[in-house]
Amino acid sequence: RIDLRFQTMSILADRLDRPADAIDDLREVLSLDPANLQALAKLDELYGRTENWEELKAILQRRVGLTEHAQEKIGLLIRIGALFEGQLESIDGAIETYEQILSIDVNRSEAVTALERIFEDDEYAPFVAPVLEPTYTERNDWQGLVRVYSVMETSAGDPRERVEFNYKIARLQESEGGDVASAFNSYAAAYRIEPDRMNTMHELLRLAEELSNHRELTDLLRTMVDEVAEPTQRREVHWTIAQTLRDKCGDPE
Repeated sequence: RIDLRFQTMSILADRLDRPADAIDDLREVLSLDPANLQALAKLDELYGRTENWEELKAILQRRVGLTEHAQEKIGLLIRIGALFEGQLESIDGAIETYEQILSIDVNRSEAVTALERIFEDDEYAPFVAPVLEPTYTERNDWQGLVRVYSVMETSAGDPRERVEFNYKIARLQESEGGDVASAFNSYAAAYRIEPDRMNTMHELLRLAEELSNHRELTDLLRTMVDEVAEPTQRREVHWTIAQTLRDKCGDPE
């Protein structure tokens, strides 16, 4: 019965140009043998020919589930991602699909390129950033990490998370980029979010020694000192301001 269906399908699809009828025959084959790879491959072709994108996506996803070969799976997922991004106009679906690819091969260029393209859209950047993070970490792409951490910091709801992202950015800017001024600015952003964290102030003091921007530092500390909740820490900030002004800025105040 299956062989007969393939014979009639071939005539309908290739000789009589009746793809819809050929598709019916192939569906009948799959009702008898749901894992029939030949039928799935032919439906893949016919749904593409007839521009039936939803059905094409479903067939591709079905083929993904049936193959055990990583490279074949990735190739199918790349096609699904392109469908989502293009004909189906579902960026969310595309991101999810490209994430599946990177879970198999963290450096797969087609998926990374597509995600970087989507990342340029501010609406989707917060969803793409954590997907790209493992790839940039694997590649030691510190500039890429700074970009994704910047987006993740902006979209984080927990102030502590925002501080940690600024710390990560500052460390990369200093250690990988040699950009002490940018690192200072990132620590300053962390300090404005959570001025109670004394370690942030100490990092700012350390970098101010390299930048000789002690006046900028004391202005920042003065702005935030009243936000420091714990009295002992607040006194430490006041003392730091006074000492820095006296010793580094020549101001006896």
